[in-house]
Amino acid sequence: MSHTEIKQITSRNVSYQIELMEWSKKMDLIAISTKGDVIIHRFKWQKVWSYQAPSENLKARSIAWRNDEKMIAVGYNNGLIVLLDIENKEEVYTLNMECSVSCMLWTNCSNPIITHEESDSIPSQFDQSKFLPPLPSLNSMSSTTKKNDYNTLKFYSNDTLNLLVIGLENAKLNLSIFGMITCANIDLKPLFNEEESIEIKDLIMSNDLKQIFVVVRTNNSTQVLIYQNSVLSKYSVSLFKIALQHGYVKNTLSYIKDTIQSITEAWETVLLEMDNKLIKFADSQPPGTISSDFLELLMFGYPPTTALHQFLTKDLTEKGLKKLANSIELSYSTIQKLVVKPLTVSGINILYHLNVLKGMSKNKCFYGDLLDESIDEAVSYAGSLLIKAKELQQTIETSMRDYKIFFRWLYAVIVRLMDETVPDDIAAVRQQEINYLAEFLRHLDDINEKIENEDSCKRKFNLERVGQYIEDKNLVFPFVDDCPNSWKQLLEANECLKNCPNLFPHDKNLSLLQQFNKLSNKINQAFSHPQTTISKGFELCKTIINPLTNIENLDLVHATSIYLENEKIALFVILDNNKEFTFIETDEFNCVKTVKLRLCTPLKEIHEIIYQHLQFYNESTLSILLSSSSSMKNTCFFMQFPIMKLRELAMPYSNGGHMRVLDAFEVIDETLIKQIDGIDGIKIAVSGPRKVCSILSQSKKSIKIYEMEIDEEDEELLESSNNATLEY
Repeated sequence: MSHTEIKQITSRNVSYQIELMEWSKKMDLIAISTKGDVIIHRFKWQKVWSYQAPSENLKARSIAWRNDEKMIAVGYNNGLIVLLDIENKEEVYTLNMECSVSCMLWTNCSNPIITHEESDSIPSQFDQSKFLPPLPSLNSMSSTTKKNDYNTLKFYSNDTLNLLVIGLENAKLNLSIFGMITCANIDLKPLFNEEESIEIKDLIMSNDLKQIFVVVRTNNSTQVLIYQNSVLSKYSVSLFKIALQHGYVKNTLSYIKDTIQSITEAWETVLLEMDNKLIKFADSQPPGTISSDFLELLMFGYPPTTALHQFLTKDLTEKGLKKLANSIELSYSTIQKLVVKPLTVSGINILYHLNVLKGMSKNKCFYGDLLDESIDEAVSYAGSLLIKAKELQQTIETSMRDYKIFFRWLYAVIVRLMDETVPDDIAAVRQQEINYLAEFLRHLDDINEKIENEDSCKRKFNLERVGQYIEDKNLVFPFVDDCPNSWKQLLEANECLKNCPNLFPHDKNLSLLQQFNKLSNKINQAFSHPQTTISKGFELCKTIINPLTNIENLDLVHATSIYLENEKIALFVILDNNKEFTFIETDEFNCVKTVKLRLCTPLKEIHEIIYQHLQFYNESTLSILLSSSSSMKNTCFFMQFPIMKLRELAMPYSNGGHMRVLDAFEVIDETLIKQIDGIDGIKIAVSGPRKVCSILSQSKKSIKIYEMEIDEEDEELLESSNNATLEY
């Protein structure tokens, strides 16, 4: 690195403050965050896309690129973590943590889950789509736009287990497979005193998943906590397969949720039409009179009250009744289509996926305690959801039948009251239809609906039976199936068969939404069991304590880390304050070596130089940003420091001992330091694989981007390059 130069690619002034910067390792892309928004730019600052924070007052706390660069994770101050498709910023998945995110890291298991020889058979092992009907598109049956693709499995690695490791503000760690299913939690608080302030500054995990290293800042020290876990590595293949099944189940569950939402939207159309036409009349009538008045109208053919006569001939009218009937029939037809196709198909699919998971749970040799009996209950609830969908379908058919009879009869009444001739096909009513109509009219005003925050009750025509299925409360009118059923008779006659656990239970009092919520909660419970097993396997095996010499401003403490897979060594650099940083090296046997580089002797031409920021550039280089605190304004200094030099200087260390402290400029080659004019840098973001560096100004509104490792042979090109500021 001492014989290379850097070349400025672009310099930008922006109208917003940049809080975070993170380079991709495989593409010339940089992710930045303002406060809540995340923006992806190309190398020369062309904007790719921007993602607005999900809600107001959210601030992005951490950004992490997944190793394969298909996704980017964004962690917010409310604990929300959003996984975004890098191609189109689509939300792939969301996680909700209990508090603000401090830092995040994606890590890959070094051992492929599927060998090269097995790769051709992956579809036959994991692709279950060929056994199941495809999920129909909801957009043609919904008033709002729904997702076209519910398949998040395309974001799963085909042969490698990867984890999203999340550090939280409450000193807890969360490990999630593919960033979607939590497999472990670690609480750091029991290691410290209750009154002690703890902040996770950085973390890293070994590629064999056996060690995790956490850098924490306390009131008077920084500490590197080293945890070991052989269980995670042992069950890596099992977790991979559970995660794939989790993807299938969650995709289908999301589809069912959107289907129920589409049913709700169609139902609200029915409700709106009824409210517009019927509620005013219902409010004006004494309790219990609506049903009796309509039954008298059915019996005698003439309205018993002037109010009902006025309502039918003046308010509702023949034309208004036709419009209401057509609107309700259209909405019910949409609901019926949603139930018959999307809801039923997705119910079959999720039952299949859960049955696969149930089969996996019986293989204790391979899955151990990762899965428990809650999966059996989830399968049972999935079957109950299918039964409830069938019940809703029958309710819709019954309601549509009753509606048609009711509106046809009411139309004939209105025409007769208007002294017009009733068409023969409308006037003809069979006895069975009269029975259905009488039963329908009998329940017209059985319910009073409480208005929120009001003492009064809102009267309504109780024409609707379907809406109760998509409310989170018990059914008011459970479905009654009067048709003889041999299966029901068999169950009633055989108590042992009725209570058989292999038969899906049918609770007639639950709504569809209640049944779905029970299933969703049980699925979450089933997939939460692996974290209990894996979390128990984490053991703290080493703590490296680095006392802080200056605790006046703990916000200056910064940490960066890298894991050398070939050597199985973890390296840490902790910026204790603006005058010194600590280098820590630890191997797989937890042997520790450290050295501190303190800025003591000033350079000849630069006075009061201080550290501003640092980050590992690659496995062999540490990037350091420095600045002068005295006379040199709008200037900073950049250095690429060889890590091998630090490793040579580091000495064995144990807690309570003395760390080796060296004057930085006695070991730093001054030719490595590059003066950067035109910016008072405060933070850097670097990427060795992409050979790029970005420097952020003190105001956080100016950024410079550099191409690294320019050969000295290209110095003439470097000097003549155009560094003009481009407009944003």
